[in-house]
Amino acid sequence: MSALSNGNVISFKDYKAGLTPLELREAKAMFAMTPAEREADLVKFRESQAALHGKAQTARQEMWDELKIEAVKLANERIRQAFTEGAIAKPAPDDSWLDDAPKDKPAPALSQHIGEILAHPTTVRWLKRDEIERGVIAVISGPRGSCKTAAVRRWALHVAVNLSEPVLIFNGEGTGIDRQINGEIKRHYPHIDPASLPIYVVNKRMDLNGEKGRQAANAELTRIQTETGKRPALVIIDTFSKFHFGLQEKDNAAVSLFISGIDAAVRRPFDCTVAIVTHTGYADQTRARGASALEADTDSAYVVSKDPAGIVRVSRERFKDSPELPPLTFKPEVIDLGYRDADDVPVTTISLVPTTECPKYQATAQQPNGKNQIAAFGAIKELSPLCDPVDLDDATEAALARREIEPTHETRRDMRKAIKALAAKRLVWVDGEQCGQGMKPAAAGEFENVAK
Repeated sequence: MSALSNGNVISFKDYKAGLTPLELREAKAMFAMTPAEREADLVKFRESQAALHGKAQTARQEMWDELKIEAVKLANERIRQAFTEGAIAKPAPDDSWLDDAPKDKPAPALSQHIGEILAHPTTVRWLKRDEIERGVIAVISGPRGSCKTAAVRRWALHVAVNLSEPVLIFNGEGTGIDRQINGEIKRHYPHIDPASLPIYVVNKRMDLNGEKGRQAANAELTRIQTETGKRPALVIIDTFSKFHFGLQEKDNAAVSLFISGIDAAVRRPFDCTVAIVTHTGYADQTRARGASALEADTDSAYVVSKDPAGIVRVSRERFKDSPELPPLTFKPEVIDLGYRDADDVPVTTISLVPTTECPKYQATAQQPNGKNQIAAFGAIKELSPLCDPVDLDDATEAALARREIEPTHETRRDMRKAIKALAAKRLVWVDGEQCGQGMKPAAAGEFENVAK
């Protein structure tokens, strides 16, 4: 048996000379180890030594920190005593070091002075004068078959032809968009080459309620801007239900998040108008169906309706920066597209043509109910044979006279309620303190001449 000592091999007999009994037992155990065991034992010994060294260093540092704290406390106490006893004069504070210290930047102003605001007067930014504003989110609602899609196609052609600005349409309403655009061109812009129009169509459903879908929409708008050299001015989502996968339309929070996502990804980056087409409710056809946030969180709202005479009415009751205006009225016109289908039937489409025609009461429309409604309806027909406005008070008095009822506060109130009920049935119109038969006619000169 041998061991290494300073690189030389010695025998155990020579090594054990002069050892104590305890050292001798430890030496025998060491000489009995294999080389691998001795190496592991050495590593373990070094680790224990390092741990002990670390603990000693930590203890020394903690002791030194405590000494420094105590020294500072003692020094402060002695200085305080010296000041109290007047042994030393208190020096004047030296704040010169603050000159070189980093200073916090003042918070940006939250408000703007009225003088600065008035120095930069603003105007309503119209995309189409008195119809739709620029840079807003608008919701256009209407029942099935009310021509709401045809109404927004008018805006698309106006922007592309008259403004020469790009339009992107998210079309979820089938493959007939070529016929709709072709019909608008044939009826209103026959001189225009369709290939020259900056109109782009996404002809499939996609999830604009998700981050991935909104990023794709933003990327497509960026591509269109690069290709045309102009920012897209109008984005149409037709219809709302086809472009949100799984969104609960009655959930205000979910609908509000959808609007916020469209605002952040589409409207703000391009300062464009976003027109969201949707349906009205089954019970209430005067507003968009579902959550109230769809109208509350958007900038403007339109309701499209079609009366029994076939006249299409587009309300203009809520704009972002403009007061409400009377509704627009249109007459749907059948346009022959000039070719036939597989059964040799002419292919046609519908185009809306502005009209000032007043939709008259139709026998198939809702009937007045109750004595007050019948009297009020007869009085308004007599006072407003051409749908022209009459004073609401005059109509109320005439209706009371028909019933031979004494005019009192209560009877006038009840008759006004009857007139408003007739307006809800669209048998008459009411606007403030005026009313008339049928639907309120548009003002003269209200429509621009779109045919060129």
